[in-house]
Amino acid sequence: HGGPGLAHNYLYPHFKRLSEHFNVIFYDQRSNGRSSGNENPCEITMDNFVTDLEEFRKSLKIDKLNILGQSFGGVLALEYAIKYPENLKTLLLLESAGASSDFVTKFQENIKTRLTEDIEQQLEKITNSEEYKNGNSEVFKRHLSMFFKLYFYDVNYMQYLDISYFDDNITKKCLLNNQLNSYLSNYNLFDQLYKISCPTLIIHG
Repeated sequence: HGGPGLAHNYLYPHFKRLSEHFNVIFYDQRSNGRSSGNENPCEITMDNFVTDLEEFRKSLKIDKLNILGQSFGGVLALEYAIKYPENLKTLLLLESAGASSDFVTKFQENIKTRLTEDIEQQLEKITNSEEYKNGNSEVFKRHLSMFFKLYFYDVNYMQYLDISYFDDNITKKCLLNNQLNSYLSNYNLFDQLYKISCPTLIIHG
């Protein structure tokens, strides 16, 4: 799933039908969604996310995986595929962030061009509020709703994006994912992509 900071919920309605032909497994990444445990912010790293996925595979006794990564989840899938290519059957990157932080930078610049001064001020006011910083889910969802509208060419589709699952506990954990910003602002996987040998499908719009 994407984010970092979201959960698998928004993927479930679209991909559960694959269970007619595959054993489909959804999971929430470390400090995301319903994942349990008291997280140390210092442990929110890409290396740990990759290790978590590998331990998950081993615990379920799966020989080879078909991995689908969406948005940020695509970068996690790439990192996993580079480190454990022998464990992949296929790789699917759906609307994935790119193989370097250049993509993330350009994406953020594109989103900013859609910001009106009023919306920008409202978002800034929310993120600077104590309620937001303390993990108030209602304030957090208001921020997500305003921000994610910028992703849609047709904002009417925003009604289909379910963020209702964010409660105060999930929101507090989600905010810990800001620790990954340093990684996302400075990564480059291009010189390692040759290690991925499985059939790979990239879908992007």
